[in-house]
Amino acid sequence: MEIRLAHNHYDENHLAEVVAEMRIAGTPTIKVTVVDDDTYQAIEGCHRLRACEILGVVPEIMVIDDSVSIEDAEIDYDGCATRVGDIGDPGNYSIEF
Repeated sequence: MEIRLAHNHYDENHLAEVVAEMRIAGTPTIKVTVVDDDTYQAIEGCHRLRACEILGVVPEIMVIDDSVSIEDAEIDYDGCATRVGDIGDPGNYSIEF
């Protein structure tokens, strides 16, 4: 399974906090849309996905209807502001799980 991140930027300090939190709280659930059979586009959770990669765990995914607007999807950007236009940029980092 490949998950494309919503954006490339991240905060190293925040990532360290998320890794520490996930060691206690466990695997997160990330909202995604379907790109194809084995590829998903994350619309949130870039720090959580990077933390999963560091910890070697596979996140749970919640597939949302891609007709749902960004506002209606209740997106959480892990504390990082991003432009809606950056979501799904083909050049964004992706992680194989």
